[in-house]
Order: sequence, then C-alpha cells, then structure tokens
Amino acid sequence: MLLSYKMKKRDLIVLTAIPLIIFLSVFLFNLRINYFTSLLLVFGIPSLYLSLKNKEKIRKVGFFSILMGIPIAIIFELLAAFGDKAWIVPNSILPYRLFGFMPLEDLLWMFFVIYIILIFYEHFCNEKFQREISVRIRIMNFTLYSITFAIVLIFCFKPSLLIVPYSYLLAGIILFILPSTLFLLRYSSFIWSFFKVSLFFFYIHLAFELIGLKLNHWIFTGNHFIGWVSMLGLRFPIEELLFVMVLGGFVCCTYYEFFTNKKL
Repeated sequence: MLLSYKMKKRDLIVLTAIPLIIFLSVFLFNLRINYFTSLLLVFGIPSLYLSLKNKEKIRKVGFFSILMGIPIAIIFELLAAFGDKAWIVPNSILPYRLFGFMPLEDLLWMFFVIYIILIFYEHFCNEKFQREISVRIRIMNFTLYSITFAIVLIFCFKPSLLIVPYSYLLAGIILFILPSTLFLLRYSSFIWSFFKVSLFFFYIHLAFELIGLKLNHWIFTGNHFIGWVSMLGLRFPIEELLFVMVLGGFVCCTYYEFFTNKKL
C-alpha cells in the first residue's frame, strides 16, 4: 500500500511537471510550437505515460474517448464555432478542414482531453476497473450520434438555422451541466473522486488555454459570451472556464461511469 502511494505520488509529480515545463518554455523562453505540437506535448506525453502504466485499460478508455469525442466535438464546432462564430483556428497542419472550417487539431483535442481525464481517473481514483462495458453505452451512442446527425443535416441544407446566439453556453448547459448534476445527485459517492480529477485538470486546461492564446492557436471572435477572464494579458470566455476547466473532469467522468459501469 505504501509503495503504491509513493508510486502514484511520483506519477502525479511527473504529470504536473510536463505541462508546467511547456508553459514556462512558451512564456519565459519564447518557445514557438504549433497547435498540433502543443497537443502532443501537453496531453499526448502524459497520456502515453499513464497508458504505459495502465496497459489493460487503454482499450476501454480509448474506445470510449473516440465514441464520446467525435459527436461532442462536431456538435460544439457546428453550433458555436460555425453558427455563433465563437472562435476560429487560424492555422492547421492539414490544408483540409472538416465541414470547411473544423481543423484536425480540434478533433484530436477532444479525444486527448477525454482520454487523459479518464486514464487519470482510472489510475488514481478508480480501484475497481471493469473491462466490460455496460449496455447503456448504446443509449449514449444513439443520443449523441442522432443529435450530431441532425445538426450535420441542418448544416448541409439549412445552415442559417445553426445561427443561435450563446450556443456555446446553451450546448454546455444541455450536454454538460444537466447530465453531471443529475448523475451526481443520484450517485453522490462519486463527487469526491470526480472533484479530485477536475481539480487537477483545471490546472492542465488553464495552462493549455494560455499557451494556445499566447501562440494564436485559436482566437475567440464571438460576441455572445456571458463574460471574459483575463490573465497574463490574455483573455478567454467564461464559458471556456466553466465548461472546459471547471466542469471538464466532472463531465467526462459522469459520461464514463454512467454509460460503462455495469454495477450502476
């Protein structure tokens, strides 16, 4: 038990240090990296580190991250980035963009965020790993992919219907706040473990956000935000603070536990 505690403490130090090194390199030593490289450094290396320590969990966590990441990414991109012009990504490693505007990096970001949160959760917080996935995963797939399909059809045939002010906020409330709140009201025993995950990833997401803004990986161009957060001469919407940094861990763990845990 003591050995396990010491090993996990060491793991936490490593995971904390990696984003900090990248952050300091950008802000103090003017390191110039593109969006794709920042993803690999801030999320990819820690993901690989935890994966090597949890090889038996890679398949389940990776599979779930893909299933959840694809529809969530497309929904937010079409509603917020396209419909409400909330943000733009000026440069991408590929000339081709999904739907004409969505860069590959945004899809990779969603996958990496979900994957690293869940592999972190499994490594540090969940002592009883389940290899098999609950049949409830079909509910998630049907719901998220049906919504995504409908939004894509609207984008193809009547894109003007996607112009909804404050769509980032509205989508975040429907897809993030409501499911997490309902789950934790029903299964309150998960609150503390979810909180620990979210607390750590608040730090990770904040570092990544500031790196991206500093290097112009993305620019928030929208006018329909409930407010702004200013740090180090940079600013980002309150929605970004709320849905990515504060609630990101809660949301990923909520979907993961409810739709894969056979014991619930």
